[in-house]
Amino acid sequence: MHSPFLTRAMATLFGVQLSLFAHGELSQKQLHQEVLGNARANVDFGQGNYAAARLLWLQLAEMGNAHAMYSLGALYRDGLGVTKDPALAFFWLEQAGNQGEPNALYDLCDAWRYGLGTRVSAAKASEYELRAAFAGIPDAQLRVGEAALAAGHVEQAWYWLTEADRRHSKSAATALEQLYQTGFTPPAPAFSTRERIRRFLEEMDSALNARDTEILRLLLANETVIHMTEPTSGALQSIDVDEFMVLLRQSLQQVDRFRTHRGSVTVTQSGQGIAVASRLHQYLVSAGDARKVEFRETLALEDTPNGLRIIGLTWYTEQDTAPVLTP
Repeated sequence: MHSPFLTRAMATLFGVQLSLFAHGELSQKQLHQEVLGNARANVDFGQGNYAAARLLWLQLAEMGNAHAMYSLGALYRDGLGVTKDPALAFFWLEQAGNQGEPNALYDLCDAWRYGLGTRVSAAKASEYELRAAFAGIPDAQLRVGEAALAAGHVEQAWYWLTEADRRHSKSAATALEQLYQTGFTPPAPAFSTRERIRRFLEEMDSALNARDTEILRLLLANETVIHMTEPTSGALQSIDVDEFMVLLRQSLQQVDRFRTHRGSVTVTQSGQGIAVASRLHQYLVSAGDARKVEFRETLALEDTPNGLRIIGLTWYTEQDTAPVLTP
């Protein structure tokens, strides 16, 4: 029998209300249709056959595919095979952005900054710039890093500029070199440790995005201490590993589409112990509804003969939002 906390948490993990998100995972048939349809549309687009690409993307967008939504937005934004329509472009970009599509998040940043299909909002532009940085867009990471540097947040600037540099941003590499010339020293631990942790986090996030809970389970030690936000009070409660895995599986099964982005990672090391603090942006879609949830995650890692393993995990929900609507 599940604990009362587990029962309540199942209804709200990742912000999912099971009564609302009751559609379940996409069928393999639809997934194949979306993959093949996008491949064909991309070929048509590359050959300049924009009308055929638009029809395919429209079909896929109506099925809920974020890449197709983004592609439609780009067509209407740039006037490729259609009359330029900033409002319609913004509509499709926002639909894709609600699912965490990285390029859509970046384009929405400029839409809000310059009033392309919507009103001008510096706050919204900054919000989507940060979302795009979390999603791995190097130009967004560069902008966020430069803004942090201008504000005097040097370590935060170093983090985002380093992320952009990893993605081959020459401007970020130049900015980092200038930062080092000022005498800035990157925070410990050593680069080799940070690189191992980065790869570990990528493996963890890939397993989550692929809904491969078996791989995720391998990253947890049997005695891992897990704390999660209690849905009704917001207080942190403890659950064991088996309860956590049941909760995770059942929650992921309730959504059609799931995407997680990680950023603002800080690493501290004391002796053999390693603490990793991150922020997660997660996007969930089911039955045509989309939701974004922000988490603060803390991991306690230990080095084992089988590699890094999680011995402590805390997920604290900071923001749970309904779909973003245009004011």
